[in-house]
Amino acid sequence: PDFDFFEYGPIVSFAKLEDNNRIFAIVCPYDYVEEVQTNVLFYELKGKQWVLISKFDNTEEVNYFKVIDLNNDGVREIHSIGYPNVNGNFNNYFYSYSKAENEFINGGGFYSGVFEFKPKQSRIEAYYMGSWYMPNIKTIYHWKNNKHHRHKAENRSKEVVRYFVLLLR
Repeated sequence: PDFDFFEYGPIVSFAKLEDNNRIFAIVCPYDYVEEVQTNVLFYELKGKQWVLISKFDNTEEVNYFKVIDLNNDGVREIHSIGYPNVNGNFNNYFYSYSKAENEFINGGGFYSGVFEFKPKQSRIEAYYMGSWYMPNIKTIYHWKNNKHHRHKAENRSKEVVRYFVLLLR
């Protein structure tokens, strides 16, 4: 059958963030209409009803979602993955659930197609693959709880190493 790239439905994922009975749904109502703001919606299953608990504006299309424990604390975070460009780079966004506020928190993101999660060190090593006019860049993101921490940049020949902090409340 023919596949029309512009006529398919929303991206929906289901997740258990901890080893308990709470089930969450993450929805990106897919829409290629530029005038319409794309959102990422977070629901929790309560009884037999899905209850909206958080909503974030998203300017990039979502290819899929996955869950990963970024800081080795036993609570998984949501990783939103976009579509790659010709160099293989794509948008990566992270969301974390706050029990205290009963909502999801936008934990930030980066633009790269090659990255490695290091949960025991609470960090992500991302490599921007560059292009004919941009250098290859390695960035280390630390996943920390409300701590603003930025390391100074280091230049290493043609590879630039940057350090940033993704914030998690």
